[in-house]
Amino acid sequence: MSAPAIQGFHTDIVSGSTLTPNSSITAQWTITGINTGFDTCYLAVRPLNDLRSDTAFVAQADPHPQCGSGSAIIVIPEQSLNSTFPFNNLMVIVRLNTPYHIYADSTLFKINETYTAPWDRSEQLAKEANGIAGSSLQVAKGVAEDSHRNYQVGLAGLVIAALSFVLACVALCYEWYNA
Repeated sequence: MSAPAIQGFHTDIVSGSTLTPNSSITAQWTITGINTGFDTCYLAVRPLNDLRSDTAFVAQADPHPQCGSGSAIIVIPEQSLNSTFPFNNLMVIVRLNTPYHIYADSTLFKINETYTAPWDRSEQLAKEANGIAGSSLQVAKGVAEDSHRNYQVGLAGLVIAALSFVLACVALCYEWYNA
């Protein structure tokens, strides 16, 4: 008999979507390489920032008594089942845990107390501008560290870094305003 493996773990979640209380998630799976007995699998919505703790879940389905293959529905409760992880744009996955020391994860999604647009354009542009700004500041820092050797090169580098930061901010504002 081959080693246990999870095949065909599917959820009806689109990556990047935002769910709210009373939303439901359907999961289906098949485990190969085991005697399809009556071992129990657990299906839970887990926060991305704590995938190791056994109590770190915010929603769960009833334990599934026939782990070999099955499906289950998780309904997002009104409040998180673990108060350490409130529904405040919480990044989560659905994880299938098995008694065979293997697990499967879904795509990444959010849970929020109320509906917000899923990772909209302005949020993506803000992430990009943050990356540009961070690069600009790294350039400025590197140039400033060398500026004690050559003041003019340091000053020119700072000006270039500042201009690239300002241009990134202007582009972000323009895109956000026209979105």
